[in-house]
Amino acid sequence: MRFSIILLFAVLFFYSYSFATECSGYSEENLTIRVLDQLYRPVEGASVQVTFDRGASFGEKYFTTQPKQTDALGNVYFTILNQGTQTRKIDCNIYITAWFGPSYAKKTIEALSHPSINDVVLPVYRVTFFVHDQQKRPLKNASVFFLNETKQTDEFGRAFFYSQNWTSEYYVSYMGGKEDEYVEVKGDTEHEVVIPVYQISVSAMDEYGNPLQASVQYLNQSFQISDSPATFSVYQYLVELTVKYENIEKTITMQPANTLSKVVYFDLHPPTISEPQQNISNDRVRMSFKIIDEGQYASGVDLSSIQVFYKIPPDGKEQKLTAYSLGGSNYGVDFPPIKEGTLVEFVVRAKDNDGNIAYRQGRFVIAQAQEANTTANTTTQQPESKSEDYTFFYAAGVIIFIILAVYMLRMWLKNRPSG
Repeated sequence: MRFSIILLFAVLFFYSYSFATECSGYSEENLTIRVLDQLYRPVEGASVQVTFDRGASFGEKYFTTQPKQTDALGNVYFTILNQGTQTRKIDCNIYITAWFGPSYAKKTIEALSHPSINDVVLPVYRVTFFVHDQQKRPLKNASVFFLNETKQTDEFGRAFFYSQNWTSEYYVSYMGGKEDEYVEVKGDTEHEVVIPVYQISVSAMDEYGNPLQASVQYLNQSFQISDSPATFSVYQYLVELTVKYENIEKTITMQPANTLSKVVYFDLHPPTISEPQQNISNDRVRMSFKIIDEGQYASGVDLSSIQVFYKIPPDGKEQKLTAYSLGGSNYGVDFPPIKEGTLVEFVVRAKDNDGNIAYRQGRFVIAQAQEANTTANTTTQQPESKSEDYTFFYAAGVIIFIILAVYMLRMWLKNRPSG
């Protein structure tokens, strides 16, 4: 009997202890979660979400919060609520997931028994980007994209990220300037990015070198050109600009590292087509003319644009002739055989490389072909006469004379009577 009473008390104590320690729900739970890097420094901008048992009698058992971003101290705050239910056992564990880019960490705490600050350590190190120009001047508000995160640089040109030890691509942009490279992370890493800045000037002139009132479009900015060039800063190795004069636009590119100034020429006048001349060549009418695009800085004649059309009035259909070069600025066309005395109307069209179009219209009557008198001058080259050469005979005679004189002198000396 005594043993039975002791056993009964033991069973009651066990059940009462189990009931006391079993999680039956909690009305409200305030959580402070702090995310740290591998050196236990706060990670700003990390994402955190919490999963917990919502205590419902039906439906989904667990609820996951929307991600929140950590502040400058690496902290993020949640308030969660468990409704409590008598139909099943409540899971008092709270599951924390934190991540920065592809790096993440998880931690499990227990409701009503966790510390006031719950630390989660990510397997990451600090990566600092320093963005400046070629003079080492920091560039504020440059955009740095790294590990699917975008941040703006501060007044010192810095942007902070966190990464595991691996190699990742980054993308930096500032006022049109761009850099796209890879950075290798080994522990805490600092990486410099140079966005060059150049001061460029752009002028506008017509084909004769006269200054024009124009404008330059660069990115979303507009700069005016007057008697003096438009001067402004660019942050690119290759710059694309749009220069506008009245309703004419020209797109140009510059490489500021090679040249800092550019003159854009607008050809405002069409080419000049001279009065065509007709003559007979090989029993066909040839018409020749000259096309000149005047001006020192003219865009030049677009050779592919030269067209010549003719028709025989009043009802003749317009026909196209093929123009060809006669050298320099001279061009010509050959007409098909046309009856003598026929009136022919023609038009010559051409444009320059800036799109200015020129026309020249006229008419002429097919004249009778005239035979050209051709005189050929013929000359016969006479062979050069050769005088006889008597040098050999003169030399032989002189030698014989000298020999005879010497012989006679010796004979005279030999036979001279002694005195």
